Parts: sequence; C-alpha cells; structure tokens
Amino acid sequence: MKLEDFIKKIEKINININNIEYSKERTYLNNFNSKYNKVINELNKIINEEDSFRERNILEQFINNNSANIESLYYKGSLIVDKDKIVIEGILENFLEEIERLKYLRIFNESNTIIVGANGSGKSALAAHFKKSDADGIIVIPVQKILFFLQKNNISFSDEENIRNIQKMNFNDKNYAEDYLVSSKVTELSEVFSYHISAIINDLARAGTDKIVNNKDSDAKYTKLLEIWKKFYPDIELNYDITKRKLIPKKNAIEYDLNSMSEGEKVLLFYIMVTLFAPKDAYIIVDEPETFLNPSIYNRLWYLLEEYRNDCRFIYISHNLDFISSRNAHSIYWCKKYDGSKEWDLEEISLESEEIPRELVIELLGTRKNVLFCEGKKGRLDYEVYTTLFENEVVVIPVGGHEKVINYTKTYNDRKILDGKVYGIIDRDYHDEKKLEKYKEEFNVYHLEFNEIEMFLIIQEILESVLYGNYGNDEACKCIENFKAEVIKEIDSKKHIIINEHIKFLMDKKNFTINGKKLKSIYIEKNKSECAKQNDFIYNNQLITEYFMKLLRDIDIDEKISELENKISKIVKDKNYEEALKVSNLKYLFKSKTKEQFDLNYEKICINKIKDNKDLRKKLRNKYFSELSSELNISE
Repeated sequence: MKLEDFIKKIEKINININNIEYSKERTYLNNFNSKYNKVINELNKIINEEDSFRERNILEQFINNNSANIESLYYKGSLIVDKDKIVIEGILENFLEEIERLKYLRIFNESNTIIVGANGSGKSALAAHFKKSDADGIIVIPVQKILFFLQKNNISFSDEENIRNIQKMNFNDKNYAEDYLVSSKVTELSEVFSYHISAIINDLARAGTDKIVNNKDSDAKYTKLLEIWKKFYPDIELNYDITKRKLIPKKNAIEYDLNSMSEGEKVLLFYIMVTLFAPKDAYIIVDEPETFLNPSIYNRLWYLLEEYRNDCRFIYISHNLDFISSRNAHSIYWCKKYDGSKEWDLEEISLESEEIPRELVIELLGTRKNVLFCEGKKGRLDYEVYTTLFENEVVVIPVGGHEKVINYTKTYNDRKILDGKVYGIIDRDYHDEKKLEKYKEEFNVYHLEFNEIEMFLIIQEILESVLYGNYGNDEACKCIENFKAEVIKEIDSKKHIIINEHIKFLMDKKNFTINGKKLKSIYIEKNKSECAKQNDFIYNNQLITEYFMKLLRDIDIDEKISELENKISKIVKDKNYEEALKVSNLKYLFKSKTKEQFDLNYEKICINKIKDNKDLRKKLRNKYFSELSSELNISE
C-alpha cells in the first residue's frame, strides 16, 4: 500500500470514528485526533520530499505489515464501534514510533556510518530502538553472535519471506530488555543463522530451476556467497547438501560439520548471508561488527559487503579503535547521551583536522570523564604516575612531547569536541615562569615542578614510603641521607651537562625571524624551483651566519651560563635536595642510582606505593599538584 492510499483510508476511518453516535469520550477523541493529525502531517512531509525514498519504503513496509487491520476498519465504514478505536489507535501509535525511528535513520542516509560513544551513552539502547521496527528494511545484527546450525523441519524450506519473519521475531524483537538471557539469545540467533543457510540452498534450487525452465542466467545468492567467502578462506570449500538444506565445509579434501567451524568463520558466513538477503535499500545496523573477527578480515569484509550492497546503508555501532580508524570514507557520529526514553543526542564528528590525530579523537569519544593529556606513551612513567594520582577524576592520555600536550589541549578546548574538560600536564623542562603561567591560564595546561618525571619519583616523600616499607627506620633513614648526598654530588659533577641541556632547550624553542620572515620560509622562497626538483634546501651561508648570530644575541649565552652556574653552586652549598631535583635532568639518577644504593626494584615499588597508599597520594597532590587537584575537585 502506498502512503497516499494509506492517508485516504485512515481519513475515512477517522471520520467514521468521530461519527460514532454513542461515543461521549470527547477528551479521548481529542487525544485520538491529535495523534491522527500528527501522522497525517508527518506523512505529507515525507511525500513532499524528493529524497525520501528510503523513508517511504520503510513506512510502506510498515503499512503492508498492518494492512489487514487497516483494510478491515476501512471496509467497516459506519459499522465501526468503540472497540475499533483501540485498533486504529494502536496502528497510529506504532506508525508514529516508526516515524521517530526514521528521524534518526535519516541522519545516516547520506553515507555509511559509525556510531561511537562511551559506555552508558545509549548506543545499545539506540540499536534496541531500531530492533523494534516492523519494517523489513531495518535489520539489526545484535552484539551476541554465538551461532549454531539447527537441523529442523520447519527451517529446511525457508525462503526470503521466512527470513523476514524470523528476523522480526529474533533480530528485531521487542523484548530487548531480556537480552541478558544469553542461552535464549544464542538459540534465537542460531535460528536466524539456520534459516539463512537453508534459504541459501533453496534459493540455489530456485535459480537452477529458472535456468532450466526459463533459460535464465543464475543469480543465486549461493554463487555470490562463494565469491565473497573465497576472498577470506580460499582453503575452505562451502559445498551444499540439497536434501538436508545445509552447507558442508571442506578443507584438505575432508568434509566436516558446519558447527565445527570456528566462531570467526561462522560469523563471517552469517554477515555475508544477512547482507545478501537484505531487502533493497535496507538499513543494515551492526552492533560490534568486529566480533570474533581479526582486523585483517573485518577491515576488508565490510568494505566488500558495502560494495555488493551499495543500495543499502550500513550503520556500525562500535568502540573498536582499529575498526573505526580504518573506515576513512564513513561518517562518524558521537552518541553523546540518552534520556532513557526515545531521545538521543547525536553529533557528527569531523576528523579532517591535521591538528589532532583521527585515532585520538575516536579514543576520547569513548570516555565520559574529563581528559588529562600528558607526555610519554602508555605504560611509561608519566602515564603510570598521572593515572595513579588522578585515575578517579580523569582519563589520562599520553601523546608524546610537551608541544603535542599543549597543542591538543588547546585544540580540544577551542573546538569543544567533548562535553567534559580537557587538561594537559607537562614536565617543567626549562620553560620560564611567564610561559608556564600562559599555558595554564590560556590553554588549561599545568606543569610538573621537575624537568623530568624521574626526578619527581625520588623526592623525599616517595623515598621514605619505599624505604621505610623495606628497611628498618634507622637503616632507611641512613639510606635516604646517603642517597640525597650522592644525588647532590652527582649534580655538582655533572652541572656542565645540565647547563648545556638548558641552553640547548632555549635555542631549540626560539622562533627567530630575519626581516619578519622565518628562516625556513626564506630558504623555501629563495629555492622554490630547486626544492620542487630536489626536495631539499640550497643553504645560504650568509643567512645561516645571520641566524645564529641573532640567536646568540637574543639568548645572551654568557649571562645565562653564569646564572645557571651560580644557581647550581648555591644548591650544592646549601645541600638543598628538592631544588637539586628541580634543576636536574639526569634521568639515570632514578634508575641506576636507586638500584646501586638500595638494591631494590625501586621503579616498580614506588609506583605500587603510590597506587596503594591513599595518604601518600593525597600528600603528593596537595604539595606538587594543588592547582590541578583543585580544578579537578579531588576531595580524597
């Protein structure tokens, strides 16, 4: 039934319902007419839109699935009674719900799409909402994908119509709240799997008959199944038993039972069959499309299935970073939140930014906490320390050097990609106070009071926690004092290294220009043609000399060296251990010196001490991270 015909029929039904003589329920009728008018308005919108063919298909499928009731009421005419109102009201309510589903599906109509979001953001609830559709053209493949072939008489003679029905019963069931009953869901999904297998064989038989009787070329889905299957498992044949309506896998000339296939093989077979049997212009919604499949397979599989069914729209719900990152041509929507009823907050995310890696954007969309960017990599010291200190308040994401921490923090906060706040924390290195204050005030980037995280891990408080836990108090005290003296002695003897690194840092961070232009820009300008040919610069000795002379003048090397020498000398003289750590960049003090002095796996022990000792964490945050802790509202 076409939408236009549906309008005509329900218009007549509505007139008849409004003319029921003995109906005195005016309030009820007003509510009823409100629903009716809403349906009419929504239908007219879709009818008048030129690009709404998918929506029309879905709604016409709904109408056809409810046509018996509609026709029955239509033909009753003036014989309609009060109880008939309940029937038409149910049809209208379900129709409006179908339209509500289409509201979200229309968002994804332009391209294949991935929906991402944090746990609890409503992704699964959205899949459940789509599952309730009465339309054949909305197919939801659930998370649960443990599959078995069931040999049953009622399954053996299945066809596309049977598949539609079994999908609505077991895929698109209305009891999503009971999906936690795993055994039940295994059985239900296995039924769908089995119906598809039998339907493949029956379709092959039909195609063979058409070829013989009607001289038609075979368009059997079995043929297409094999084409796709062989691209992934060329060593496994998929033969068929026409009598038992089942597929028979064969490897190394040995046939074996379908249920003996690996979960990955069965899931791949399942995905192919569901896609091949999907109606024209369908929405195929796949919850966790990577389940049981390794990356080399799922990254190719879905692109291939999309090619075979380019008339359909594929919508993936996933939190798998590798899968999402591989879908370059797909739209990505962030499921931000869900009201618990039928409203989802969805936002399209653009990943076409050179400022932020695509993978990082995707990873952060999966968190509901505030974010803290830090230096280093996952598993390294920066990550371990900050995760331990702030784990309940933020998700710690290491991104490499301090420049990336600053840039990513600024970009995320400027673009407001996330609902929560984004912070950064960097080593002090040799940044001056003005620069550090600017980072904090303008970019939300805080800093460690030490040049390296390794120096922080040998502060007095952590030394005491480690050594008092492994030695007696007197021995621990002696060890700590000896270690502190050794550190100060080492800093004194290696002060030239510390000074050199400091000067090098200052030189590296200067952004010098000559006549208002960056030196590199001048090279490119002067050597444009040569660069294009050679991919290299032709350097100008005069420019280089001018550049470095300006560099030396700007920094005033002699003054800076003298300042640093005096500072280190005073620290050594005063035996100021904490200041010695703050000026130092000698990472080996943390590893080799602790091992030499204490004969302990100091790194492992000190990280565990911070993790296990609530009072120590509080002390460290209050003394060294007070501003950040206050911003994060940490009460521990």
